[in-house]
Amino acid sequence: MAQRRTQHKRSSVAGAVPDQADMLVGEIAINLTDKLIHTKNGANAIIKLNSYLYLSETEPVNVTAGDGYLKPSTGQIFYYFDAGSGEQWNNINPDTNLAGYLALAGGTMSGHITLLPGAAGQQAISVTQATALDTAAVAPYLAKAGGTMSGQITLPGGGAGSQAVTETEMTAAIAAIVPISGNYLLKSGGTMTGQITLPGGGAGNQAISVNETAAAFASHVSEPDPHPLYLLAADIVNKSDVGHTHVAANISDSTVPGRALLTAPDIATQRLALEVDHLGTLSGLNTQVATYTFVAADRGKVVELNGASAVFTVPPNTGVAFPLSTRIDLTNLTVGLMTIAAGIGVTIHSAGGKLKLRAQYSGATLYKRGTDEWYLWGDLA
Repeated sequence: MAQRRTQHKRSSVAGAVPDQADMLVGEIAINLTDKLIHTKNGANAIIKLNSYLYLSETEPVNVTAGDGYLKPSTGQIFYYFDAGSGEQWNNINPDTNLAGYLALAGGTMSGHITLLPGAAGQQAISVTQATALDTAAVAPYLAKAGGTMSGQITLPGGGAGSQAVTETEMTAAIAAIVPISGNYLLKSGGTMTGQITLPGGGAGNQAISVNETAAAFASHVSEPDPHPLYLLAADIVNKSDVGHTHVAANISDSTVPGRALLTAPDIATQRLALEVDHLGTLSGLNTQVATYTFVAADRGKVVELNGASAVFTVPPNTGVAFPLSTRIDLTNLTVGLMTIAAGIGVTIHSAGGKLKLRAQYSGATLYKRGTDEWYLWGDLA
């Protein structure tokens, strides 16, 4: 009986991959040239079952992750995988030419490097140079703690070249400050000389001390009143008040020209004109029985209504020129009610616009606040 053998699908064409429609799930296909084995998985995708290391000067094609190739001219090995930027060929050999790079520990560094975030070409310094800067060559630099600083630095907010001072120099500068004197005000207990500018005054206004101010007040002589109401005893000279009686004719002269002694009638007239005897009291009562218009004599009086209800009118200033602040008090003596009316051009202000005295014995007040403007206060309806 002849022996049965199985022969898999195969191809000798480099790079050939079996077609998905020609394969069954799990069926094997071999590329004899590429030495690769393919099959079809449960997702109906053609997959490679083995990786391959090529020997080539160029990048092979139709490769999958895990494949690699050796470049004979350089000895470099490349593998095809995803290194973070998608699947591609990646060189897994470091470049042996390290010129221009930082040397390993113990090596020597030459050339320039790019410092982050500085510009390309910034000069790198060695550990030896850094040590030398830290211990000796510090003239234009700030020294480390315990070192000595010299030269100039740029102070934040100051101009380039602002001079730095040491603590010793600062102490010496403070000690050398000259105490305030001359044209300045000294602290309490000191002496002030010269001139100062007073707020609100002109430059050079003379300052005076407390003692000078007191002396000025003490030496001030009050000016005499040019229009006194009464003569003082000192105004009468060469007149004896002991054992002698003087009549007006004898003492009519005084030391101030134009002055004369007041007689009793003169004083009475002045008191009447000034209403001295009526200060703090009302000046009288004016009783009316019917409609009435206020007159100048009503100023400071109580005006009452003793009759039937009637209208009492405040005349305009052109009719009766009451002085400002004139006050007239009002009342109802009987059950007849008084109503206040404004004359032509007159304004009367009252709460709620009320102008009638409310009941018998109700009281109210008229007060003149402007030329033709009055207040009315009281028990109004």
